[in-house]
Amino acid sequence: MPDKRRTIVAISVWVATAVAYFLIPESVRSEGWRALVILGAAAVAALVTWAADALVRRASQLWPMASGYVESSSVIVDPDRGALLPRFLLDTAYSYVAAGERYSGSYQRHFWRESSADSLAKTLKGTQVIIRYNPRKPDQSVLDRSMNHPI
Repeated sequence: MPDKRRTIVAISVWVATAVAYFLIPESVRSEGWRALVILGAAAVAALVTWAADALVRRASQLWPMASGYVESSSVIVDPDRGALLPRFLLDTAYSYVAAGERYSGSYQRHFWRESSADSLAKTLKGTQVIIRYNPRKPDQSVLDRSMNHPI
C-alpha cells in the first residue's frame, strides 16, 4: 500500500502543478508564484492521499477479520518529510493467515518525536493484532485499529 500511496501523491503533485501552471496567466507569474504552486500542489497531494486512505479504511470495515502477529517494528527518519511535518516513521510488518494461506502486510505511522515512535515499536514486537483483509485479494490488508491494541 505505501508504494501505491507514493505513486498517487507523485501523480497528484504533478497534475496540480501542471494545472496551476496553465491556469496562472503569464502576466501574473512572478518569483512568488512558484512557491504558491508548490504549496497548492502539496495541499492537493495531501488531500488525495487522505481521501484514498479514507476510502480503503471505509471499505475495509466490511472485510473479514483475521488474527495476526507483529513480526517487526522499526523507526526510520522519513526522507520525504520536511521540517514542518512529523519526520519519524514507525514501520511495522505483520503476518496473518487468510483462506489457509499465510500473508504479510505493513502499517506505517508518523511521529513528531523519535522517542514516542521507539516506545511504540518496542511495545508492538511480537504482539497479536487484528487484521482485516480483502476477501477478493487476501494479500491486501489493514490493521483493525478499532480493537484494543496500542496502534
